[in-house]
Amino acid sequence: MLDLFVRLNYSILFSLFLILTCLSNTNANETVAHQVNLPIWDSPENKDFIYKNPGMYQSLQLSKSFYQFSHYSLQQIWGDNTTESLIAIILFDTIATWLPLSNSWLHEEWHRNILSQYGFDSRNGVYDFNWFSDVIAVDHVSDEDLALLKEKHPQDMIRLHSAGLESQALLNLSIEKDKFYNESKSFDYMLLWFNTINSLAYMNACSTSEANTITKNILDGEDENIDNRDFTGLDCNAWVYDLFRPEEPYSSRGTHPSGIGINRYITYDKLNNEEKRFLRKQYYLHFLNFINPFLLSMDNFHLPEKYSSRDILWNTNLQHFINPFGYSIHWNIFAKTPNHKLFFTFKNYFNKNSYFPGFVASLIDKPIATKTKLSIESNVWQQPEALSFTTNKGEWGGSLAASLKYKLNNYFILYSNISYKTKGWLEAYTSLDKDTYMQAGILINRFE
Repeated sequence: MLDLFVRLNYSILFSLFLILTCLSNTNANETVAHQVNLPIWDSPENKDFIYKNPGMYQSLQLSKSFYQFSHYSLQQIWGDNTTESLIAIILFDTIATWLPLSNSWLHEEWHRNILSQYGFDSRNGVYDFNWFSDVIAVDHVSDEDLALLKEKHPQDMIRLHSAGLESQALLNLSIEKDKFYNESKSFDYMLLWFNTINSLAYMNACSTSEANTITKNILDGEDENIDNRDFTGLDCNAWVYDLFRPEEPYSSRGTHPSGIGINRYITYDKLNNEEKRFLRKQYYLHFLNFINPFLLSMDNFHLPEKYSSRDILWNTNLQHFINPFGYSIHWNIFAKTPNHKLFFTFKNYFNKNSYFPGFVASLIDKPIATKTKLSIESNVWQQPEALSFTTNKGEWGGSLAASLKYKLNNYFILYSNISYKTKGWLEAYTSLDKDTYMQAGILINRFE
């Protein structure tokens, strides 16, 4: 029998589909305001079409669609570009933090995704609906599973802690791609700010003594019931702790203050000086995320005619990630001509002392038949050997991805994706080993 939070996911998906169907404008000649992505299948995460453990792609697209649908609905109620509409969207994005399909839900689902690949159970604390709580947990995780993950898959243990912030950065990037390539009309800029500021504030709290106070408050609210405990406490503290100590047994964290189980949470005081400095460095690097024209509602720029006789639009931004072997800084470049949509990323990977390069090139939605479009992406990288934090040796790897979209009518588009990656860390891909991924779903056009 499906538990409550799985049934909620089904209800949300079904309700969203009905609402979209009912509200779709029948005038097919109008401009598409935005697309809602309903990813029906995401392999290998989905089993028997059960959404208990949605894949990273699946949860990302559901969260983005939830926000864009809600934002545009508020714009229709209050009017585009009005003070009332802006206030309504700000209030919605604030309240939505504690709702399923929100950025918080997405953050926790990506933590859960790392656990679920090994069959470890967990639960998203968003479904507790603890309004205005400072902490949303991933609970119902056993100490034994965490200890086994740390022992057998230490890089996955590190990724477990960093995956939540990774999801928020990629939610922003996915929205920005919609703004640039599809000219989405939903007003999502407040969400871009929320994710950027929230991540920076999180890094700041982790890298100061404030982490001690937050962790104490969490422990004060816990008892002997292990199921009710969060899997890690403050993500960034656990991330840097395990990054520097991949071979330390999980049990070395000590005993929980109740006397039952392991004390999972890493306070600021538990970090040594080198770990504190490295964590604080990530906080400062996180300011790079503000080098982003999309935050100022600047969706595109025209390339001056003196450089090209063609009408070329472009944009660019920077993103900072913490990852299983250290951190990376990505320079994204968006480009669009009358005939092509292109996306490039120069990736700069860092572990403790070394640098490794990477590059992404994408061709997006290229028409190949009357109703069919093709997208392809090639990704090549050099990352630390065995994803080690300390090595200066690199390993080459990469990924290939292709997507087909078939237009059923003016409202519905079917799509399928397939991708293969070698060993290594790739954003929005669960496994750190080589793997193949497939997705299928429906895009629904919503008209102005």
